[in-house]
Amino acid sequence: MAHTGPFALAIFVLGTTAASFVTGLSGFAFGLVAAAIWLYALTPIQTTTLIVAYGLLVQGYAVWKLRHSINVSRLTPLRPLAFRLASCFCDGYHPRRFGPQSVSC
Repeated sequence: MAHTGPFALAIFVLGTTAASFVTGLSGFAFGLVAAAIWLYALTPIQTTTLIVAYGLLVQGYAVWKLRHSINVSRLTPLRPLAFRLASCFCDGYHPRRFGPQSVSC
């Protein structure tokens, strides 16, 4: 933490609790709420790292709790799109593909 001490720890715990509460109510905005509070006690690099880690943890928990209600057959039409996007990101950056004149990769 940038400013170590009980005040910084209290801000961290308060930010985590508030962000988790908002995410539980709305299903998103963990990073927005957490960053608004955490940046008073943490550096931007620490805040970014924690937002990614806790965001995955909170959303992963939500998906795990709702896993029985996910209907995989309804997600089947999205598979080609998911594979297409994954191949675009895995191939790396190509100026011809991602230039302003191109619409799709």
